[in-house]
Amino acid sequence: MTTWIIYIMESGVTLMFFWMVYWLFLRNETFFKLNRLFLQLSLVLALIIPALDWFLTIQNTQNVPVILLDTIVVTAQHAENQTIAMVNKFQWITFVYVLGVAISLALLIYGIISIFWLIRKSTIIKNHHYVYVLHERFTKPFSFLNYIFIDSYTYCDKKYAHVLAHEQVHVRQKHSIDLIFSGLITVIQWFNPFAWLYRKAFSEIHEFLADREVLRKGVNPARYKHSLVYSTSGFLPGSLSFFNVSFTKRRFKMMSRMNSPKSKALKVLLLLPVVSLMFFVFACSSDQEQEIMVEQSNQDVKSDSIYTIVDQPPEYTGGMSALFEDVQNGIVFPDIVKEAGIQGKVFVSFVIGKNGSVKDVSIAKLTDLDGNTASFNQAIEDALKTASVEAVSKLNEWSPGEKGGVPVNVKYIIPIAFKLN
Repeated sequence: MTTWIIYIMESGVTLMFFWMVYWLFLRNETFFKLNRLFLQLSLVLALIIPALDWFLTIQNTQNVPVILLDTIVVTAQHAENQTIAMVNKFQWITFVYVLGVAISLALLIYGIISIFWLIRKSTIIKNHHYVYVLHERFTKPFSFLNYIFIDSYTYCDKKYAHVLAHEQVHVRQKHSIDLIFSGLITVIQWFNPFAWLYRKAFSEIHEFLADREVLRKGVNPARYKHSLVYSTSGFLPGSLSFFNVSFTKRRFKMMSRMNSPKSKALKVLLLLPVVSLMFFVFACSSDQEQEIMVEQSNQDVKSDSIYTIVDQPPEYTGGMSALFEDVQNGIVFPDIVKEAGIQGKVFVSFVIGKNGSVKDVSIAKLTDLDGNTASFNQAIEDALKTASVEAVSKLNEWSPGEKGGVPVNVKYIIPIAFKLN
């Protein structure tokens, strides 16, 4: 599976896990600022944690993983290249995903452009840190960055001062930044329902924070709640409609709740490092197949050294699809293995020489189909190893790999799975 698909999937799982933590432990608490911080950090961690194994080297600096190719599957009836069978599927996955990203991004950009188009068509009043955008169509006030969109009557009537105060809180606390960020996450994770739930959660928390600040200024709670019944939050065009979603009943409930005990806040603070540690281990754990290690010098390029990290990797004549096809055609499922009803996976190690030839073909590891250590009788083991080595030894020449502009020996491992069906 290609790296970017794995990254997107792991990022999505991370989002889901953090969302579950939020829903179970934080959603109904009145630590609104802490809740907001948790959601912000969890979005950042969802981007970073799956990428940790790209940037962190956990192993000893003198040990590097062998370049592991995709598995080729050989069945008792016929040989089939598992990777080639998946090429079209991955192409379609890529096409659908990129199309979804493009549509989501276009809607997000459309929404932002529409906002600035509204600004150009409206009356602008600057007052300290706020920019009031006045237009009769803004019967339901909303804010974006430092802009407050409101109709002229509400802006001028002092009995609606609490409405302005509410939107000013959104501006001061930069709530729109959260929503732009979560909007970008939904562009990347457009297929993930948990990404969309983050947008809704941010909108809820922002309203709770604004309500709290307004009530702290001495606004009559009954009057404030009454005004919410007749005036829900406004909307923004395009995909930005999530900026002001009405949660009137839930807002009433949170306004009336007693503050959550501080002891619960301390428990919440312990969740983040624990969860981060769990996903650090998850992201950096290696597949069993990638536990095969080789020694490699990190010093200057030497003529006889064998490398797994190079500037220019070797290229097989006809491309990787031709490589898998040639291995497939060169393998014969051993009769002794078929008759014994044995299945297994052989990891064949080989080196692409400085002249592009295949050499030093050997068996690195023999396992069951799941990658676990397996024990076969000697005859079956020899048959599996011989069939695999012969197929790889027959490969055509490669264009050699290069390190520092110099052709070098490069080591590969190709797993060959022998299946009965």
